[in-house]
Amino acid sequence: MKKFWKSFRGRRGSLYSQTIFLLTVMSVVTIVLMFAFVSRIVIRDQQERMNQVHRQQLERVSVDIDIILQSMEQSINQMIRSNDMISLMVTPKVRNSNTGYQVVSMLKTAVDQNRMLDKAFLYLPLTQDIYSSTENYVSLESSEDRQFVEDYLAIREDGRDASKESNIKLIHRDGHLFLVGDMCVPGFIGALFLEVSTSSLQDFLAGSEESLGDYFLLDRNLGIVLASEERGAALQEWLQGRTAESLTDLAVRDAEGYRFYSSEQYDLIYGIHVEKMEAMVSPAAVLLTLLPFLLVYVVFAQLYSMYISRRVYAPINRLMQITAEKRADLDTLMADQSQSELDILETSFQNAMGESEQQRELLAHISEDVAEQTFRGILMMTGTDMQHIRRTLDGIGLSRYLTGKYLALSCMIIPEKERQISTVEEELYRRSLLAILREKPSTEYLMVSFFTDSDHLAILFCVTEDVSVIRMKTLVQDKMEEIRQSIRSLPYTVIFGRGKTYNEIISLRFSYREASEEVTWLGYQARGEETEAQRPDDFGQRYFSERAEHLAESAEKDSLEDALQTAAELAEEVCATGPENRSAYLEEMTDVLMERMIKAHVTPEEIQEMEFTASAGNVSAGEDLDQLKRQVQEMFQMSVKAIHTNSRKNRFRYVDTAMEYIAEHYADGNLSLNEVSEAVGISAPYLSGIFAEVNKGGFSTYLSQYRVEQAKRFLTDTAESVSEIGYKCGFNSAQSFSRVFKKFTGISPGQFRDKNRRHDG
Repeated sequence: MKKFWKSFRGRRGSLYSQTIFLLTVMSVVTIVLMFAFVSRIVIRDQQERMNQVHRQQLERVSVDIDIILQSMEQSINQMIRSNDMISLMVTPKVRNSNTGYQVVSMLKTAVDQNRMLDKAFLYLPLTQDIYSSTENYVSLESSEDRQFVEDYLAIREDGRDASKESNIKLIHRDGHLFLVGDMCVPGFIGALFLEVSTSSLQDFLAGSEESLGDYFLLDRNLGIVLASEERGAALQEWLQGRTAESLTDLAVRDAEGYRFYSSEQYDLIYGIHVEKMEAMVSPAAVLLTLLPFLLVYVVFAQLYSMYISRRVYAPINRLMQITAEKRADLDTLMADQSQSELDILETSFQNAMGESEQQRELLAHISEDVAEQTFRGILMMTGTDMQHIRRTLDGIGLSRYLTGKYLALSCMIIPEKERQISTVEEELYRRSLLAILREKPSTEYLMVSFFTDSDHLAILFCVTEDVSVIRMKTLVQDKMEEIRQSIRSLPYTVIFGRGKTYNEIISLRFSYREASEEVTWLGYQARGEETEAQRPDDFGQRYFSERAEHLAESAEKDSLEDALQTAAELAEEVCATGPENRSAYLEEMTDVLMERMIKAHVTPEEIQEMEFTASAGNVSAGEDLDQLKRQVQEMFQMSVKAIHTNSRKNRFRYVDTAMEYIAEHYADGNLSLNEVSEAVGISAPYLSGIFAEVNKGGFSTYLSQYRVEQAKRFLTDTAESVSEIGYKCGFNSAQSFSRVFKKFTGISPGQFRDKNRRHDG
């Protein structure tokens, strides 16, 4: 052992050296990633703290400016309600120089006493005059403030409270910010404009906090109310394509250093631009923080190395020793330093596998027989030892089916009733059926088939755990249909009995017993023999199974409302049964409805989306009766809707196919409903029913009408005789052609031809 260990440790590319190298790389990568991760967390935490500080500072600035604007609102309300202004607004055409002087003085005093104001003026809409704090009065036409007044008039009614005499708005245009209050008693008689000093406002922002950053102010339309010269151009470019809502999303974090806060009272957006924070964390501090974790990691890595050496490397060396005892050329392999331990083992085991190749080929030939004998033993209860079953299936490569889902069919051959068959014919029937079953093997499931006696053929299905119950039932249904189609030309039919699905392979005997009892009972019915045998299930299960069948038929043929009502009544009825039988009844009904959904071509994916099987399991275990009724009703109604929708699609598809067949064979005078239904692949009564549903009058009416339409074309476009056209369109006599043609057109074929010829002429 020491010799091998020493030689392998010195071997280049050995498993041991690869393990040590990999652990070293993992350690370095882990340390780097942990350092980057912790640094990122610390930096992010610092950024979040700074973002919160900036938001709080902007919020304080907003509150301060809101207070300033509120004081201006109070000034507007006091001035606009003063006697002089009221007198001037009510009688503007009376040129009272004293009143005008008092108003101008009042405006000038308000501006002089408030450093946050640049200008104040009163606008009179009745005379289109403006009284300003800088002059007596001028007309609106010649005033430098004309554009601001017109902008205000354009939005004055937006959001106005009609119950108030005075409404105040904040407007912004070209860097000018106005607080405007109007007076309505009840009509609009005047508006007082106070221009907020943006320079004073800028000084207020810059002086409110120290060393914060570059403040700016926006309106709701993202117009720049105020900003420094350095910031203005860059800010204008940055705001392109953005909205006020998008700035709210950036209120906490923005990569370019912008922070925002919205004032709901005055529709202003306060912003600040701060330089990007270069948050750095000392590597020494991070390493000191990570030191305990790194120590734990180093200890773990060493323990892992010991584990690899003892549990992996040592067994490999043991295998090498065993190989050395059996292989004389091991020394030659060991001498080649380019060979790793795995290369040596691969060469050795390839030689060993080559010796057993003939044994594996022989096993492949007999695997089918072994599988049949194993499953036959399960059904006959002569081979129920799970260890033996596990070893057998593992030996023939079928171990994946040891866990999964299992279902059994029992099949019985029913010969033609007209004649007696010999023993040789009976054996030929059995062999042909086995050949059909083994003709198309599937990769989705394991199917084993064999005759348990002269009458019963066992067909066992096994799927893996990842296959759903719905998919398994679909596969079984497709296989049964495939068998029926394959024997259509043979002188016998088959009937099937099906057992329940189980989750243990040993339970296949129960599934087959259920299937065998059912097919025996169906065999009596098919042969018309009198027997006292009863169907294997009890009366309650038969009753609710038939009720479920009737519900599915109602979903196919009746209106959806009637079918849903029937589903609700059936849910009420089955939930009223005793708890000892309710679970079995629900399982039986669920099985029937699922089969009918599959038959109606509802896809397994759609059934899975309805969570149909999960609902069945839940309602079976329900304790609250009212809740149980609601769940069962919902489950039944989901299946009704699926069957109804897909059945309508199928009906239209069948009718379309029938119409295409009629268009190709209408000239055949013997064309019948039976022939068309056989070509479509459904029964004649069913085709007749859905034809009557889709086309008023049914199959015969449609066929006659189609022939008449074709006859019209021949009468118009050809010179053939009426009799020839009648036979050409599928009428067996000239009299029947004339009678049917007149029934649909009101005139005879000859009159139709004359009428169309005169019209053409």
